[in-house]
Amino acid sequence: MAVKHSGLDFSKEDPKRVGVSLGTTMGEPQILEQCIEMLYEADGASDSIPENLPRQYPCGVIPANVASHFNACGPAIMIPTACAAGNYAIGYAFDLLGLGLADVVIAGGSDPISKIAFTGFNRLLATAKEVCKPFDKNRDGMAVGEGAGMLVLESLSHARKRGASAAIIAEVLGYGIACDAHNMTIPDPSGSGGILALRKGLKSANIAPDAVDYISAHGTGTKENDKTETFIIKAVFGDRANKIPVSSLKSMIGHTMGAASAIEAVACCLMIRNNTILPTINYSEPDPDCDLDYVPNTARSAKVNRIVSNAYAFGGNTSALVLGKYED
Repeated sequence: MAVKHSGLDFSKEDPKRVGVSLGTTMGEPQILEQCIEMLYEADGASDSIPENLPRQYPCGVIPANVASHFNACGPAIMIPTACAAGNYAIGYAFDLLGLGLADVVIAGGSDPISKIAFTGFNRLLATAKEVCKPFDKNRDGMAVGEGAGMLVLESLSHARKRGASAAIIAEVLGYGIACDAHNMTIPDPSGSGGILALRKGLKSANIAPDAVDYISAHGTGTKENDKTETFIIKAVFGDRANKIPVSSLKSMIGHTMGAASAIEAVACCLMIRNNTILPTINYSEPDPDCDLDYVPNTARSAKVNRIVSNAYAFGGNTSALVLGKYED
């Protein structure tokens, strides 16, 4: 879909100048689950597993398959930084273009639903009993989802050369990444990693905090994440924090793990194009610890020129992607 929209004809591109940069949390976990089931049914006999099946499991196979399909012979990488991986992958693609190492990069993230993820988050008591309610006082966890989001990134000079300016939805202005190194599953309550990533993102984009029109929150619906993210936004934006619309798309599509921030990046590009801010649904009761404008329940028409999209992950990985309206 992304390639079709871009209008790219790969037969006219130098294959060595086309890259792939993807992110994931789990890769292809269903393959591992199939192998385990086969072993169980065969009382542990390893010859019960077809020889080619385990070869499909390593997450590096995903960008390799995408590269093979489009004959992209440039850099191809999978970045497995869990639930921040989509932002990391888009940031890496941004760097490849900025350094002149590629003309076009297919970038995004992918994660399918799996028993491993669903069971794991349930054992951590991190899943919602009914629905995901980010930033709501009665929030009680995430909803495990699945999906993929892809962008075609290219240098502006390359887009202009092939006459594709009209197809540009938005511009990647910059990004920031960091790590709070606090806990494997819980964010640093001081927000150190998220604050650093957000400040680095704004610096990379060369824009002031006053220029941000909307924040796409990580917003998982867990007690600690939403409270800490609210603190991070206040720490960076100060008195203006309460004036910036903030919403969590995970309230609508669940937490798609490594695909989350890639899907959110796609949604942010469309919000810029359509001058519409998507809401945080299932929001009913304000929380004193989460006291920003979360765009409750209903989409909002607004001029959106600059967006920050936050994404955080296990292991303390934090990120902030900055997107903007393209002006020719």
